[in-house]
Amino acid sequence: MLKILMIIVQTLIIFVLWHNDIKAGTATYNLPFLNTHTNSVTYCWLSNTTTDSAIASFTVMSNNSSTSPTQITNSTTISISGKQTALLTFTGQSITSGVTSVNIASETSGSSISYGLKMEITGNSVTCESLGMSCFQGTTNPKRNLAGYTCNDGNHYGF
Repeated sequence: MLKILMIIVQTLIIFVLWHNDIKAGTATYNLPFLNTHTNSVTYCWLSNTTTDSAIASFTVMSNNSSTSPTQITNSTTISISGKQTALLTFTGQSITSGVTSVNIASETSGSSISYGLKMEITGNSVTCESLGMSCFQGTTNPKRNLAGYTCNDGNHYGF
């Protein structure tokens, strides 16, 4: 009887820890293919299917500039309301959604700089599954569908 009780307690502990991990609320998208050239504009539609708002923060992780990025998260964030879809526009040396713009000029100095970006999204119940994203690039119609970005929330890893 004691063994059964121990197994039940261990199972409950594992379930609670796993459940809390999902509720931690951080999903990280890695976008390795951005460029500051005006002809390489990237548009990403990000859908927050949770009921709570989420906050997106941005860190330039790599570039092909003569000055390496500091890899410090930008202090300006973008909010995505619950049950809403937001358009993120990566153009030149800024990231824009609605009226909010994040300046990344200090991390992408020079012209036509290619860079890789980490976008960390935090909020209640945020997971890769609750934050669908699709990205397109270019100034032509139709835009080019992009692949190669990933999402990781500690429990899910998706392309």
